[in-house]
Amino acid sequence: MFVFILEERLTMLRRCERSMKQSIWMADLLQINMKTGKKMTNMPETWKKTTGKSIMLTGGGTLGSVTPLLSVYEAWRKLDPEQTFLFVGTPRGPERKLIEETGLPFHPILVPKAYRYLTWRWLFSPILLVWSFLASAWLLAQFRPSWILSAGSYVSVPLALLAPLFRTRVAIHQLDYELGLANRLMAPVASLVTSTFPSTARQLPCKHVEVVGALAYGSHVLSVSRAEAIEHFDLDVGRPTILVLGGGIGSLVLNQAFERVADRLASEMNILHSTGAGKGIFKDRRAPETYKTVELFIDDFGMALDLADLVVTRAGVGTLLELVRKKKAAIFVPLPDSPQVANAKFVEEARAGVVLAQDHLDTDLLKTIHETLEPHRKKQLEERIGGLFSSNGAEEIVWLIRQKNTPG
Repeated sequence: MFVFILEERLTMLRRCERSMKQSIWMADLLQINMKTGKKMTNMPETWKKTTGKSIMLTGGGTLGSVTPLLSVYEAWRKLDPEQTFLFVGTPRGPERKLIEETGLPFHPILVPKAYRYLTWRWLFSPILLVWSFLASAWLLAQFRPSWILSAGSYVSVPLALLAPLFRTRVAIHQLDYELGLANRLMAPVASLVTSTFPSTARQLPCKHVEVVGALAYGSHVLSVSRAEAIEHFDLDVGRPTILVLGGGIGSLVLNQAFERVADRLASEMNILHSTGAGKGIFKDRRAPETYKTVELFIDDFGMALDLADLVVTRAGVGTLLELVRKKKAAIFVPLPDSPQVANAKFVEEARAGVVLAQDHLDTDLLKTIHETLEPHRKKQLEERIGGLFSSNGAEEIVWLIRQKNTPG
């Protein structure tokens, strides 16, 4: 606990230092504008170094490594609308639809995945590896980006490792508490390493790590009133609402656990359940009237999140950051033997969420939901999760990259 508190204090001091530097830069900018008479929107020439060259965002497979990059994209476009971007993702991941809706050019490449279990797909990994490097080299030669930005996806690895050959710099962001394999592979070539958690600095002792906090993407989150959301989802206005999220690709385990208790839950609550593509429930019977399922929330995710009195979810950082931003009480069911376990432990130690082990779903799910919805407990969790991270991580990353583009 002492180490945790010390890390938090050091992180706070670093943020204060960065804020002072940002203030100095803004003062310098104001002075320049006072002398030249130009508008405040004009930046010093040294801060325009990336304009004219694209920024390559890369991630996918799940939305967890995608939405944080889109938050950086949003922040950058606000500061410099002329900057061009492109996105490199996976051919069949859930990210393609979201990226194309933003208007970003999307380029898929096929990369091998490091499976944690024995599978016949390992036989094709060497071929896919060679192909991924060839495809990455072609994209880098075609677009010559000034920077590659990744939040730790396997699709980013060949692009990052080839980047120095094309004089392209790499920035990586570590989302999870435990350092992922993709970021571990990319770290040696990275010019900038940022993270959500202070623990990343201990796991990368040879790199300087900037702890920036949350990268929450807001453009896909449409907020409406409770009445409008109730009407949109056709729910009972007098009941609390449970939002169930299995991550970008869904969770069969969560789906099956909730289907088993669906009738009991729906007798007293509204349930909104994102099952994941091809992982639907109630295939053999009709769903209860107040139990609504979708494969994936896109345009109405914000409505579902605003309406939720409680969220039951996996413990991926992408979802966690949305819960921090919206200050939502949550029950986390981390995927066993994955980085989600450490994420959930961090939240639990901060007393900002309830953690329920996957193998306790059948016995403890209903009890845990009722206990967490108790008004005092719910309010306590909402207050604590809201203060878990800094909320301006995307802006800090933009500032750090631009600072590296400035001579001296």
